[in-house]
Amino acid sequence: MSGRALSVVIPTYGDATHLPKVLQGLADQTCQCFDVVVVDNNEDPRAQSVHEVFAPRVRFLHCSQQGLSAARNAGITATQSEYIAFLDDDSVPEPTWAAELESGLRRYECAAAGGRVELALEGGLPTWYPEPLRSLLSELRYDAVDIPAITGSQYVVGANFCVGRRYIEAVGGFRLDFGRDGSRLRSSDEVELCKRIMKAGGRVAFLAAPVVWHQIPRERCTLSYILRRSIWQGRSDACVEALHGRPAVLGARNDLRNIVTFARRTLLLCRNRRGAVLAAAHLVRQYGYLMEYARKRTANVAKENLAD
Repeated sequence: MSGRALSVVIPTYGDATHLPKVLQGLADQTCQCFDVVVVDNNEDPRAQSVHEVFAPRVRFLHCSQQGLSAARNAGITATQSEYIAFLDDDSVPEPTWAAELESGLRRYECAAAGGRVELALEGGLPTWYPEPLRSLLSELRYDAVDIPAITGSQYVVGANFCVGRRYIEAVGGFRLDFGRDGSRLRSSDEVELCKRIMKAGGRVAFLAAPVVWHQIPRERCTLSYILRRSIWQGRSDACVEALHGRPAVLGARNDLRNIVTFARRTLLLCRNRRGAVLAAAHLVRQYGYLMEYARKRTANVAKENLAD
């Protein structure tokens, strides 16, 4: 890649208190091979308040259609670069992020790539917070080792994600029924997109060197947030699997015997507070999955009846 072959799209919603820090992180990059578009997804635009500090290096765009996927698609349309990278408005890139991203894309000749996401925790995690649930905060490390082509249950996250324009245009962009939308914690929009890209023959890589620091406020380290985030993740899992099937490595979650076994294993975790929290998160995620799975199946039956 050379010149402005990379565009960085940053959707923002709410107060976006960390947006100036994200933009400063981009201004401090060792490689200035990109342009930046901030997509304000508030009904009444708020991001313009940082315009004076970073203009003319940053272009601001208002997307009135609510939802993270809609904002990302608006950013894609507003750019012309060969590659589009996505950052969240609270994901601060390390100084070598752009250079390492460019290097990894060229090295693996991939259609899309996700980078490493580390957590910048406000006040640290509570002692009872289960280690496996750090993924609910979008941490993604894979032992800090590159994966040239992800497979099966592996995934990348939108807080640090890049895709080739010709690939995303070929498969149709982000689906609007995935991704955050106001207070609804829908997720897996980039997971679903990557599955379409891989089905079309493109390779999706995980790159360990391009690192961002995800800013995590204290309120995301509470039991109420964990349970709310888990149930939405279960619903998102069901939506992905309704479109693309369940990875064989994960088995048949909707099978009654599988559910009973899952429940027994979960109850065994409840030996201390940390285990109880992990068990509760697993159970509500399972509930979210089954609730969405049943809703999808009912909708499909209704469609079939109308077709008849």
